[in-house]
Amino acid sequence: MVHVVVQPKTWFGQAIAAVVGVAVLLAMFFLSIIVFAVLASVGVVVALYLWWMVRRARRRAADNVIDNVIDNEAKNPDPR
Repeated sequence: MVHVVVQPKTWFGQAIAAVVGVAVLLAMFFLSIIVFAVLASVGVVVALYLWWMVRRARRRAADNVIDNVIDNEAKNPDPR
């Protein structure tokens, strides 16, 4: 069985380990900010796309209702 000890014994080794640890934590923090920004951007784009599609569908439905009313009035004029 292989046993590897990675805990530094000297003050210089501990200082290097601390610096490397802080660097890794900062790198992960910045990476998480980038991932969050990308995911938030994708979410905004998807939300805007869905909003635009619903808006267009409502407008088309309203146009169809108006067209049907006009067509019905042309075919069946009110005999007043």
